[in-house]
Amino acid sequence: ARVIAALIDACGLRQVMVAGHDVGGQIVFALLRNHPEILSAAAIMDVVVPGVAPWDKVIRNPNLWHFAFHAVPALPELLVGGHERAYFDFFFDTLSNEKSAIPAEARDIYAKAYSRPESLKAGFGWYRAFSE
Repeated sequence: ARVIAALIDACGLRQVMVAGHDVGGQIVFALLRNHPEILSAAAIMDVVVPGVAPWDKVIRNPNLWHFAFHAVPALPELLVGGHERAYFDFFFDTLSNEKSAIPAEARDIYAKAYSRPESLKAGFGWYRAFSE
């Protein structure tokens, strides 16, 4: 949220509208809490916010096993590294109502984007920061 607020300021913008989906929604929530003066409107979609109800209930849902897995230091990078496409396919296939909605080309783009160790670490880092 600090980075987004600094970007808004650096661009000379005032009273902006922001929207965040999934983890982006958590960032928008932090922006609302810490920098409300720069926002005119905000939308938070498809996410629960750490520390805000119903976070405690949701985080215990066994279908969200990956939240705990991704938070473990170094292990996810070790196990997922080199298997990014299969890992993403698991989520696309189990969480999508229509498996064909995400074509192979898009899946390849996701896998390639996370094929570098630092990319995986950054992605898992979101989950490691939830407790902060």
